[in-house]
Amino acid sequence: MPRRPLSDFSLMLIYLPKSLRRRLVNTLPSLALAIALGLCTALAYGMLGRGQQWLSLGLGQGMALALWWQGTNIMVLGLGLTIAPMIVLGDPPLALALGMISTTVVLLAGRGLQMLEFSPQGQRLQDGMVFLLAGVGLGATVTAIAALLLSLWQGDSRIWWTGALAWLGSATGILLATPLLFKLRYGRWTWPWSTQIDRLRWLEALVCAGLLLMLAWLIFAGDDLIPLADRGAIYTQWLEYLPFPVVVWASIRFPVWGGILSTSGLALLAIAATVQGNGSFSVQSADQSGAMILLQMFFLVLGTTSLLLSVAVRERRRTEEQLRGSWERERLLAEVALRVRQSLHLGTIFQTTVTEVRHLLQTDRVYIALFQGNNPLAVVAESSSPAYIAPINTQVAASQKPEEMIIKTIPAQAMVIHHPDQLPKGDPLRRSFFRYQVKSLLAIPLATVDGRLGMIVVHHCQQPRHWQKAEVRLLEQLATQVAIAIQQAQLYQRVQTLNASLEQQVGERTAQLEDKMVELQDLQQMKALFVQAISHDLRTSVMGLLMVLKNLSTTEGETLTLPRHLLDSLIRSGDRQLTLLNALCEEQTAECRPLHLAPQALQLQPFLQQICRQWRSACEQHQVNLNLKCDETLPPLQGDPHYIKQVFDNLLGNALNHNPPGIVLTLAAQPEGNMVRFTLSDNGKGMAKDQCEHLFRLYLRNRHNQRLTGIGLGCYQSRQIVEAHGGHIGVTSSPGQGSHFWFTLPLAV
Repeated sequence: MPRRPLSDFSLMLIYLPKSLRRRLVNTLPSLALAIALGLCTALAYGMLGRGQQWLSLGLGQGMALALWWQGTNIMVLGLGLTIAPMIVLGDPPLALALGMISTTVVLLAGRGLQMLEFSPQGQRLQDGMVFLLAGVGLGATVTAIAALLLSLWQGDSRIWWTGALAWLGSATGILLATPLLFKLRYGRWTWPWSTQIDRLRWLEALVCAGLLLMLAWLIFAGDDLIPLADRGAIYTQWLEYLPFPVVVWASIRFPVWGGILSTSGLALLAIAATVQGNGSFSVQSADQSGAMILLQMFFLVLGTTSLLLSVAVRERRRTEEQLRGSWERERLLAEVALRVRQSLHLGTIFQTTVTEVRHLLQTDRVYIALFQGNNPLAVVAESSSPAYIAPINTQVAASQKPEEMIIKTIPAQAMVIHHPDQLPKGDPLRRSFFRYQVKSLLAIPLATVDGRLGMIVVHHCQQPRHWQKAEVRLLEQLATQVAIAIQQAQLYQRVQTLNASLEQQVGERTAQLEDKMVELQDLQQMKALFVQAISHDLRTSVMGLLMVLKNLSTTEGETLTLPRHLLDSLIRSGDRQLTLLNALCEEQTAECRPLHLAPQALQLQPFLQQICRQWRSACEQHQVNLNLKCDETLPPLQGDPHYIKQVFDNLLGNALNHNPPGIVLTLAAQPEGNMVRFTLSDNGKGMAKDQCEHLFRLYLRNRHNQRLTGIGLGCYQSRQIVEAHGGHIGVTSSPGQGSHFWFTLPLAV
């Protein structure tokens, strides 16, 4: 089949640059809208005539205000409002001035409605008052001021009369056109016919509409009114108020659409009849201009009354429904919270929450998004109506990108969006609204004392919905319960994890106990070695004493002369034996009874000099040079002289036994606060670091001199004595650098 040749316009579009084609395609709907607005306004100019240009201008302003609220560019609306007077009036300067006036009115009135938080659904009395104040009042006032300036520019002598006509025409046009377009755009049109109540309601609406049409035809379009008025049979100045009760009836019984449709339909019929010279307004006035002025005043009063009455009745019904719904929601909230809190499984909590919230708020989509560790927000549960697209499939939620979520961050507080028009045009959230068919949004954070866990998001997709404070507060209460339930479930999961690892921990503890048993066996073996070492050490001391005595016994004669060094050796051997026995007894009974000290004030220099004299002989035998450094002005020492002497004896004995001959020992004492610090330094072999750390424990021998006997009781006993006096003891040493023993004791008070 041969192809049809392309038109010249199609060829032109093909050969245009891509950016220019896109701009042209995006501009075409706006141009079409501007032309449509201009034609509708021109039709009003043509029907009403040049004398009613302000009413025609007001109707155009009302249509443009509704279109601007829906997001139409103000420049497009200004073009449409300029086309109409230019077509009909044939005066380009005047048409341009009227277009600029209307554009300014639309912009100022629209901004005023936004600032006062106007809602086009008309569910509150506040919306009706705001519309009359910012939309009708502000728009008409701006038009009147502009008309006064225009009259001055044209040199018109009736300045104030022109301003009054401009205010009246603009107010009437906006009041008649804007609510009707808002209702057609944002109203919910349903056709219930399922119950007997619905059928009776439709029958009432048909009766009301029929009665209104009949009265409107008789009063505004009938031909018999003028003869009747001439004969004075009917007071025609009251005829136009006959449909007033029917409009009130429609406003009360069918808010908001009943009052708006009845007023708009009545206005169209009355305007058409008055333009043709028929109706009660034509009878009351001498000319058509006067009739149109009376008509505008009448419909300004009628429209204001029906609008306020409709929104007041709507708000009262909505309040009653809210009270009933609030009680029902509170009851359901308690049930939902109970079911959520009874479960400890996170999946059950999430699915129960989204299902019950969607049923509770009668909405179209609910989902829960949470932080998953270090990952971004992820949807963990959702419930949506089959008629609308789900934002994320929960079965593959882990693989979804965060960009696919409508809200990508947790709000600090409740996010309430009644209509997409609240969002700026370039906002990504607004694009997501259109993508997922969202008309209203409610997002509540899930937060605890530890921080924010996630959020509950509610979408209403059928139509824009004005979220009530009670609904927001209810969802916040439920979110608090859900957050607590999530924490409980997470805690339960942690407990389950701990229980799962308990068996492993028991096994580890069992292994540790087995290791402890092995250590206990080692200690038992060490105890046996300890007893053996004691017997060996005591036997060695006794054997040394016996050898000396036997040596003396072989000497001839009855009288024996004992040299001083042998006597000293016997004394030291006996002291050594006594010291070992006492240390052993004290170590075995240390846990049962502490040391019994008899503290007294000791003069340090005489006390230390006496100790040095007692050890002078042993030092000469080992070729050791013992030096004492002690100031005469040192205050007295507070301690038990017997036990303190044992500490010096243990340290000096260790220094002589574990060092080669020829070393230098230095015993020093110096004050240190309320303590005295004693230091015994030598220039011998020294010790390793690990020996220094364990020197004052039991059973330590010098690794450099394994041939010497001893079980380490001396250092252990010294530590016990020093600590019993409230002091500390330690040692610093390194191999080949000598040792430095130190300990502190308190001064006398």
